[in-house]
Order: sequence, then C-alpha cells, then structure tokens
Amino acid sequence: SLLDEAKRQLHAEADYTKEAEAQTRFSDHIESDQRFAVPQVLTSLTTADVLTMTYLDGQAIESLTEKPLKIRNAAASALLELALREVFDWGFVQTDPNFANYRYQADSGQIQLLDFGATRVVSTEQRIALQTLLHACRQGNQSEIEKAAARVGYLDETDPPIYRSGIVSLLLDVSEPVRTAGSFNFGRSDLADRMRDSLIQMRLLEKYWRLPPTDVLFLHRKLGGLYMLLERLRARVDVADALSRLDSV
Repeated sequence: SLLDEAKRQLHAEADYTKEAEAQTRFSDHIESDQRFAVPQVLTSLTTADVLTMTYLDGQAIESLTEKPLKIRNAAASALLELALREVFDWGFVQTDPNFANYRYQADSGQIQLLDFGATRVVSTEQRIALQTLLHACRQGNQSEIEKAAARVGYLDETDPPIYRSGIVSLLLDVSEPVRTAGSFNFGRSDLADRMRDSLIQMRLLEKYWRLPPTDVLFLHRKLGGLYMLLERLRARVDVADALSRLDSV
C-alpha cells in the first residue's frame, strides 16, 4: 500500500497544474506573515507540464549557519510555528522537507518557501487525534499516550504488550522537545541517534514491523526533515512556548 501511494504521489508531483493550485493555496495561508514568502504563480504561462512563477533571490537555507545565534533561533522558531500551523490550523501540509525547498533572504530576513508538489490534506478527525496524542505526550502520561496512539493508527488491538510499550517509548522520546522547560538545544541533542537505535531494536532485532497509516508517515517525513534542519542550524527553540501560542494545539 505504501508503494502504491508513493507511485500516486510521484504522478501528482509531475502535474504542475495541481502544484500551482497548492502553491497558491499555501501562499494565501501565509499572506499576512511577513516572515515568509512564496513565489507567485504566473497562471497564463502555467500548464500541466510547465510551472511558471516569480523568481525569489534568497540563498540556501544553510547560509543561516554562519549567522548569529539570535538570527538562527528566529528562523528556527518561524519554521517550527509554520509546521504546527500547517498540521493543526490549516490541515494542509507541504511534506517535502528537502533543504533546497527553503531559501533565506538576508536583506529582508524572510524565509522563502518552494516546491508544493508534495502536499497533503490532514482531515479534521486526524488533526484532533494528533492533537490528543500531542497533549498526552506533553503530560508524559503513558496510558493516555497508548490510547491516543491507537486513535492515530500507531497501534491496534492485535499488537502485543511489548510492541505497545515500545511505541509509547518512541513517542515519549520524539516528543522530548515538547516537555523541555525553556529552549531545546537542537544542535547538542542526541535525540536523532536515540530514535535510530530504538527503531533498529524494534524493527530489525525484535522483528516488529507494522507501518503507521500513510498520511502519518508523510507527517514523519515532514517533522523529521524539520528536526534535521533545526539541528543543522544549531538552533535553540522553546518548543513548549511555540505550542502555547497556537490556540488550536
């Protein structure tokens, strides 16, 4: 089923009429947020085979690594808030976190957003389920995490206790930034290494292998890429504070 979805996604990404629509929709969402810019689609020059847009002259997002910590933190906070808005407010997520899809305009301080071929709609039901799971992880309540994980699709009634426990542990690990008081130091965290080791233990050594729903895997891709970018920027971000400023989370 995952391969079928990957094939469908690749075909969708090659349809530039659809991408133009997604790009315009995303631009409408961030229109009032001066921290971001999205190229304007030139409709009269766009077809299913050719996507034409205005040119943005930013540098690679990695150029931020040479900037002072204050600037890196501001960019990282903006990117985190954007991802949360995509999932919880808009239910419309750009799921390709390739670094090349982010540019930085040093004069304006804007982050320029590119490539909207891989966008996903998150249903209201799934947004509520993810919100419930996030709250459970913030509280660190293992029984509530297990219930919420089942609602999202990580677990079902056939899973053995050891697998259920492993999933809860993974969710507690991945949500560590949410429970950190003050700023989480992405540049010095070993969270990615711990997650890798846990997954190797679960998937390869203990042979538990049941994939979450496809939509959830695309969110993994989004959030995993965001984590790697914040790690690359050596950013320090108050994740809990970012969540508190979103009314819907």
